[in-house]
Amino acid sequence: MEKIGQRIKTFRKRKGYSLTRFAEELGLSLSYVSQIESGKSNINVALLVDIAKKLELPSVSLLLDDTPKPDVEVIRAEERKSYMRNDGNVTIDLLFATASRQLEATIIHLPVNTDTKKPESHKGDEFCYVVKGKVNLNLEGRGAFDLKAGDVVSYPAEVPHNWKNISDEPCEVLIACSPVSF
Repeated sequence: MEKIGQRIKTFRKRKGYSLTRFAEELGLSLSYVSQIESGKSNINVALLVDIAKKLELPSVSLLLDDTPKPDVEVIRAEERKSYMRNDGNVTIDLLFATASRQLEATIIHLPVNTDTKKPESHKGDEFCYVVKGKVNLNLEGRGAFDLKAGDVVSYPAEVPHNWKNISDEPCEVLIACSPVSF
């Protein structure tokens, strides 16, 4: 948590936000934001996303080490980062995200009777492949699409979207987007 807090502080200062103004604009107490930046308080994914949006950054830039990486990178299964959403019902595995190549890939795990809740949007394009199960993809203003394992969909990520498991088994959806958004 300390490294994430340090990155938040660095980007906040680059944007010219005082700690007080930043806390006010996020609707958080000054002490809580100070604790986040000093690594003394945990931060959930929803708040991380809100902070990144305020700083006009992909959320992943607050999570990943910014030391240069080789142009070929192997990420072992046990080294991947996973994040919980929707009160721990939905898991997102961050497969990789490279700011330099502007590409991100994740797998969303949707247990039976779950969804990703409110529609979200971000810059760029998104490609999705249903690995397992049946899901409903709702693209606001564009329609809702029932997809099964093996189906592929792509769309502009600026369209608010959310996912719902519509099968009686856990579902997995592989998502790739460009540029990095999480």
